[in-house]
Amino acid sequence: MNKCEQPELWVNRHKPEFLATACFPQVCRKLQTWQQMGAGEINYFTASAFGMLGQNHPQPNVNLLSRSRGGVSAVIKDPKRWRPFGLVAPIYWMCTGDRHKKLD
Repeated sequence: MNKCEQPELWVNRHKPEFLATACFPQVCRKLQTWQQMGAGEINYFTASAFGMLGQNHPQPNVNLLSRSRGGVSAVIKDPKRWRPFGLVAPIYWMCTGDRHKKLD
């Protein structure tokens, strides 16, 4: 699950399977069925390319430029304090089959 700098996702960033199931229940059911059939293994991750600002009351490190049916346009608010998270963990898992908690 990407875009976890968004407040509705940020609060549950430590529960990637919960987020995926809440946002995409049909997809998750299909993936679960696929896994039970032995077709492969699934795992869930959260990530943010923008990251957050602040510790006590974190807020997204993003300036929203526009939002429309075509998508969202945004830039990093404070590039000097850029702290993305969760970007490497899914790649590591896909390559090794192991979940590396320090990468989350």
